[in-house]
Amino acid sequence: MPSLLSIPCELRDEIIDIVINDVRTIRLPGDVDVERKERSNFCEYLQEDETTFRSDIQHPVDPTAYQTNTIGLLLTNHQLHSETEDRLRNKPTRYFLDVFLVEEAELWPTWTSIPRLDNRVDTLDVTFRIAHPPREQGGRGGLSDLNPMSSAFEKLLQVFFRFGPVIPSIKEPEFHDKFISVRRVHFNFVTATNLSESLGIFPAYVGKNPRGLERILKTATKHELFPAWYEKGKRYLMHPQTLATILKDYLDLVVANRTLQRQYGDQLFRRVGEIQFIIDGTEFHRWDMASQLSKGPTVGSDQWFGRGFEDMYQLWRREVIAVRNELGFPVPIEKSH
Repeated sequence: MPSLLSIPCELRDEIIDIVINDVRTIRLPGDVDVERKERSNFCEYLQEDETTFRSDIQHPVDPTAYQTNTIGLLLTNHQLHSETEDRLRNKPTRYFLDVFLVEEAELWPTWTSIPRLDNRVDTLDVTFRIAHPPREQGGRGGLSDLNPMSSAFEKLLQVFFRFGPVIPSIKEPEFHDKFISVRRVHFNFVTATNLSESLGIFPAYVGKNPRGLERILKTATKHELFPAWYEKGKRYLMHPQTLATILKDYLDLVVANRTLQRQYGDQLFRRVGEIQFIIDGTEFHRWDMASQLSKGPTVGSDQWFGRGFEDMYQLWRREVIAVRNELGFPVPIEKSH
């Protein structure tokens, strides 16, 4: 019986590459109550200040959900292990993560491609899919309570940058900060397709006050005067551009060096090259962390260290620039601030 070791080396390398680059396709959640039992949000994560947090993130509990693509090849025999390691060393590490927004209240992340565990990642591709509307009839397009959504988004990234594609627990001593860095982070927001007749999609709302659309619907409900697109009896999914706008506004605060986001922003400035938001294949926004750092803090705003702490900021900035240079994320120095 033929085996991988019996075929030409060039063909075997092609097969190994297919395994390395494989990206799993996952289906949308069906029955939320049933499938939630296969996930858990009770993992405790250790923050920088040694406190713990829990968030509205439902992780798969099946440990095989975190296995690398190449685990089978690496465990088969010594030769395949060696050849697979050689192929991995010659390829930049690229992770793929699918995240379902469920009932506009929880994030359900699932890793779809983990070629290997690596502290220096070239690309992290995250796809956001709007899976289920709120349970009440109609739905609000995700505009009723924005802070928990942004908080869950922040914690999802914090956990990755500290631990990688695993579920860390402070009960496991080996889960220390691994200082994961990523050259490019892509967030892909996609519009739901093949909807049932009972589901619709809210129009995109990208104004500075996203609660405005919620007020429109509340007024319409009160006076029975609904927008032309609204069908009574339907439940509505949030538009991906609305979700992208909410998270963009949040990241804008972080990148602008606002005091309340200091810890999270420090992590992004140290560990990330650039962040890109994409909606249905079209670029929506991009943050170049090095360029932002070279400009210094936003003039006139509350800074990470507060007004009057310029020396402290410059000390932090020099430290971060040194770290980025070591990672290959250089910062263009325009002039001292």
